[in-house]
Parts: sequence; structure tokens; C-alpha cells
Amino acid sequence: MKFYKAGSPDKLPQIFAKKLIVKLGSGQKVFWIVTGGSAIKIEAEVSRLLKDQSLGNLSVTLSDERYADPGHKDSNWQQLVDAGFELPGANLLPVLTGQDRSKTTEEFADNLENGLNQSDYCIGIFGIGPDGHTAGILPGSPCIDSPDMAVSYADDEATPSVIEGIYRGKDRVTMTAAAIARLDEIIVVAFGKKPILFDKLEQAADIETMPAQALKQVDKLTIYNDSKGEQI
Repeated sequence: MKFYKAGSPDKLPQIFAKKLIVKLGSGQKVFWIVTGGSAIKIEAEVSRLLKDQSLGNLSVTLSDERYADPGHKDSNWQQLVDAGFELPGANLLPVLTGQDRSKTTEEFADNLENGLNQSDYCIGIFGIGPDGHTAGILPGSPCIDSPDMAVSYADDEATPSVIEGIYRGKDRVTMTAAAIARLDEIIVVAFGKKPILFDKLEQAADIETMPAQALKQVDKLTIYNDSKGEQI
């Protein structure tokens, strides 16, 4: 686990795009997990930096999604599209396809399994919430110990967030800690967070109360933030 400190996230698209360009340029099949929230702007800019690349070996899906009809206003994928996320030639795998929640979860799990099995390099961008969640894995949620690649659950099936009401109103479809463990590399975008959050991440905290501990299963974990680590 490596922390890098930056005044803003502005340098991150170039850093991340370079990783993808090097892997794709060497002929590797790349599986990229994208996330929502504050990372959306970064991911959209990465897609613009990749526009002149051959993207036939790139597959992209989400870490998690708020379940409802495709294109709903709180959808992570729709927010990415609205921000300009576009990768012509890549294999794009949105979570929401108009199926019921059970079928949606099954298809998402299959896409994750196939991407992880068939790719040479699997990388994800993740965030960390102030309550210690990552992806759609909320504290106390039923997906923490699941052996499946993806799980869905109603928003009242998890421990209430420390930020009251912030996650209410949408069911969750998310990759699990078991799926996260199979990635080759994780980049965390965590600006505007209290330093104590990073201190807790470095400790051996209970994954039930701090699901972001699951990110530490991956050998190459880099956390970009504005309060801790080597300056970039």
C-alpha cells in the first residue's frame, strides 16, 4: 500500500491513462473496473486520453451500481456517460440492462468472472467513503463475506451510514471483496478525506465495519489523496 499526496486530482488522468496505454500497447488484454462518485471526472478524462488508442483488448465495467432502470439519474454508468466517458472499440459492460435485480446481479457476476479470467491485467479505480465503504460494500452489508463475484441487496440490509440517509433510496448491485481480491492493481481516489480514515485503513480493522480493508488484498494498492504520502 502506497500513499501519494497531491493538491488536486488533476494529474491523475495522465498517470492512469499511461498505465492503460502501456498495457494495451504491449498487446495485453485489460479489464478496467471503474467507479462512481468523485472519480467520474477522472475516468472521463482518461477516456479522452485514450481516444487515439486501439481499444479492442479493453473491457470495462463498474465496481457497483444503484439498481433501477437503465439511465436513471443516480446510475454510476449514466453519470459517467454524461461526463463524456466514451471508449470506441472497447467492450463496455454496464451493469444495468433492464433485467430484474436477480438477473442483473447474475449477469454482472458473469461479466466479472469472464473479465478476470480472460484478461492479462485487471485494474480498478475505487473510492473510500467516510464510513469506510468501498464500491457498494457498505458496513454490515451481506456481500462482505460472500464467495460470489457480485451480490445485490436492499439498502436497509446494511448498517446505517455515519452520513445519515446518504445511501438510502436505491438497492445495490456490487462486486464483492472476493472479486476485488482477484485484481492485479487498485488505484484509490480519496481527496477531501480526514487523515484518520487512512490511519484506520493502515490498521488491521474489521472488514465488517470498514469494508475498504478488502482493497488491501491486492499487492499493488496506490492511494491518491491530499493529506498523506509522497508529494506528486
